[in-house]
Amino acid sequence: MSAPKRTFQPQFDSLEDRSLMASGLTATFTQGALTIMGTSSSDRIHIREQGTKITVDGFTGSIASSQIRSIKIDAGYGEDAITLSLSKTMAAKTNVMGGAGTDSLVASSSALPMYYSSLERYLDSGRMTSERSAVDSVFANLRGEFEVQSGSTTKFNCIAWSLGVTSTWINPPKTLAACDQLNAKYGYKRMTSPTLTLEKGYEKVVLYGKKDARGNITEFTHQARQLKDGTWTSKLGGMSTIRHVTPYTLDGNTYGVPIYVYIRPNSAF
Repeated sequence: MSAPKRTFQPQFDSLEDRSLMASGLTATFTQGALTIMGTSSSDRIHIREQGTKITVDGFTGSIASSQIRSIKIDAGYGEDAITLSLSKTMAAKTNVMGGAGTDSLVASSSALPMYYSSLERYLDSGRMTSERSAVDSVFANLRGEFEVQSGSTTKFNCIAWSLGVTSTWINPPKTLAACDQLNAKYGYKRMTSPTLTLEKGYEKVVLYGKKDARGNITEFTHQARQLKDGTWTSKLGGMSTIRHVTPYTLDGNTYGVPIYVYIRPNSAF
């Protein structure tokens, strides 16, 4: 089936700010079994093993790893991101069920869970650990939910990478009109009704910017490109290129928030 025909019209609609962090997660620990239950929203579930303790993001306190016989994660509905920062021993005690929706597992290839199902996307957190540490120190909202694709370089930056350019640095344009013009050069048109969902036959990039207290855009900062599995790829200034689950995990002081989405036909998608 051929992709539907699209009509592009200039418009100033932009994405609404949102976070993937959903409230309502439950965590229980009974007779050695730690159970995490997700919600009907898009959850970010992250279990960490630090020293001899196990913690779950969003919950206070910790559990001694020696007390845990099993870990069960049921993400429920929504497009969930389940991240395991666990040793190989603890991962071997872990079961992960993604449930309905397009769900992502972020874990080291050397410490995968004993059992996992209904997970459509996998990001290897065990790649290039020194690069990961640098990224984690700058982008706190990522919370480890990414895969390093390539090492640091100042040869090209985020705008260039989003457009498939790896030979030069392209500074973010100052105005929306200039952003439109730059992206149009590579076949992209700004969406009149912006969405970040994967659309058959189309490739997307998302433009980030910072806003003042009144919600006015003060500068454009970053651009990320969607991949064929629905994840996103970003070049972080002079740092590494990464693959991340959603554009919103790069929210923060460095880049601001995703604002505009551009789209172009691509039969590979």
